[in-house]
Amino acid sequence: MDSIRLKNVTKIYGDFCAINNLSFNIKKGDIVGIVGANGAGKTTLLEMMMGIRKPTKGKIELLGIDFKNNSKKVKNNIGVLLQEQCVYKDAKIIELFNFFHDLYPFSLNVEEVIEIVNLGKYINVKFKNLSGGLKQRTLLGLAIINNPEIIFLDEPTTGLDPDARRALWKSILKFKKENKTIILSSHYMDEVQKYCDEVIIIKNGNIVKKDKPINLINSVVKAKTLEDAYFYYAMGEEL
Repeated sequence: MDSIRLKNVTKIYGDFCAINNLSFNIKKGDIVGIVGANGAGKTTLLEMMMGIRKPTKGKIELLGIDFKNNSKKVKNNIGVLLQEQCVYKDAKIIELFNFFHDLYPFSLNVEEVIEIVNLGKYINVKFKNLSGGLKQRTLLGLAIINNPEIIFLDEPTTGLDPDARRALWKSILKFKKENKTIILSSHYMDEVQKYCDEVIIIKNGNIVKKDKPINLINSVVKAKTLEDAYFYYAMGEEL
């Protein structure tokens, strides 16, 4: 079963084509990494799938629902990792979770979500006083409090130290065990290789490759890691 389907999706800004006639499916329960150089179209693609931007042409379906005609129903079933500036920094963690819980008709239990992201010791700490890793775990918890079927993570571990990255991924993998679909962008090819079921490599608004990490590595002579394959396909660098 597919969680996401795109058919002939294009996004044009004036004379610039940011996304060029993309068609692909994403299976339910998969972790899919979208990678590419800055300006390749990753964020535009993610924002169209989230419903933040409308495609110029084409069709996007999430959970079998046409986003164009049923955006409210779709948005109730997706979770998005917010940016740090989108939350009230003087609020305590428990206050943030209670507030977001009340925004949705079918929210998870607050205590359950706090346990999933392992923040039990910090519920009375203000958001602004948390470390970078704990802030990201808080934002991840807020993204899944509505019990979404699809979770979007735009560079979730950027700027985190190795311990914080590992802790965040432990939380993310809990959602995969529940058969949630996770779409993420990342510049950390080691993470994408280790955790993603499929990788979409974008260059100049086009998909140049979509496959499992191991298949991408094996498709490039002399490639030993996904980073090698990425530089070959996304940057045109020979090994």
